[in-house]
Amino acid sequence: MALIYHPDLPDRDPVEVPDRHVALWAERGWLEVDEDQAPADSGPQPPSSSASKADWVAYAVSQGVSEENAKGATKDELVARFGA
Repeated sequence: MALIYHPDLPDRDPVEVPDRHVALWAERGWLEVDEDQAPADSGPQPPSSSASKADWVAYAVSQGVSEENAKGATKDELVARFGA
């Protein structure tokens, strides 16, 4: 699979296409993304330390903590565990 993008569509994320279709898309102006340019899939980012406890609970749940445990922790505990 290859990531391609169109320079006239800067707001659109690159799309993944089978390698065998890259040449066909290139004929229509699409360009292949170099590995250096590929967006890193870093997943959700932790909220700022000033964010609400609800934001921190949601982030903790996204990281695999049960909602019950996340809600039972203090905001400071969540920031200490998951903060940047």
